[in-house]
Amino acid sequence: MLSGLKAQRQLALYVALGLSTGGGLLFSAPTACAETVTLGVGDDRSGDIIGSDTDNNTITIGAEGGGDHPVIGGNVAGASSANTSGNVVTINSIRAMTSGHGTIYGGIATGTASNNTITFKGGRAISLVGGMTSGTSGSAVGNIVTVTGGNLNHVWGGLAQKAGTGSATGNTVNINGGTFASGGTIVGGGGMNGVTGNMSNNTVTITGGALNNNNKIYAGDSRSLSSLSNGNIVNLGDAKTGSFSANLNGAEIWGTSYGRQVQKNDSDRIKGNTLNVNASGIQVEKVRNFEKINFNLTPTVTAGSTMLTMGTGTFDLGFGNSFDWKNFSLTGKENDTDKTKYGRIGNINLLSSSS
Repeated sequence: MLSGLKAQRQLALYVALGLSTGGGLLFSAPTACAETVTLGVGDDRSGDIIGSDTDNNTITIGAEGGGDHPVIGGNVAGASSANTSGNVVTINSIRAMTSGHGTIYGGIATGTASNNTITFKGGRAISLVGGMTSGTSGSAVGNIVTVTGGNLNHVWGGLAQKAGTGSATGNTVNINGGTFASGGTIVGGGGMNGVTGNMSNNTVTITGGALNNNNKIYAGDSRSLSSLSNGNIVNLGDAKTGSFSANLNGAEIWGTSYGRQVQKNDSDRIKGNTLNVNASGIQVEKVRNFEKINFNLTPTVTAGSTMLTMGTGTFDLGFGNSFDWKNFSLTGKENDTDKTKYGRIGNINLLSSSS
């Protein structure tokens, strides 16, 4: 069922771009334009689904338990305009896997894309992008993507797509479930195609999901050493409850990528980059480009357990670029010795390497 539609109308602004690592975007005249769009599991569409207004559009697709339906042949976007904010896209079920398409955007702007949200609960799509700027000096700010299920290749909270000084800052990605394809990436805020702006103050939180097939997690994905992309955070497990069911075997965790060039621990390029480990039994392939690592003794951290194990990379955390041990911290330690808290007495291993 397709409800809440205004009269069909052409968009004056077409955006043409290609994502090098996932589904591209070539918007033609939209198949559905509205402030509120609802597509049921039987509402297949061959083209794009785009909210018509600049801000605050709501798009809901599929039904929980709806599997790979409806089939969408194009892309989905909360809005596409010069500046866009406050759009909400909820995907309960979908199949958006057409080559060159298959991307779901909270909002697309040539200027600023801000405070857009995507919730992906099930189905299949190539990529999710909370907010994207296609301008040479645009910004993606404060966008949020949450994944609780389904199958995906790539996720960006914020993305600066076009060569120039664009930036992606203050974006959030929450992965609570779902399965990611081999080599798939999760990015808090990033740039591509020669973007040199800052990718700072982004947050990625992982509590569930399967990311164990050569997957990469970048809180900030700057590919330029001329940028100052710091203050990024990765949380492994829920900070309060310690809930963690993700499979991260084989995954890499980066504070900022810098084209996968490891930075010295005291470099301003990674200043404030923090990895928070909130559970035990977490296994990853490697950890890179964090200034600080904090181990948080939540209720699920048991005596005798190991919190974080790396498959490759010694305790320098980066091919000879030594990690300053004063940048390790421990929180919740009072709960480990006080029996009125979690009742734990014994040793807890914070960090281990299996290589």
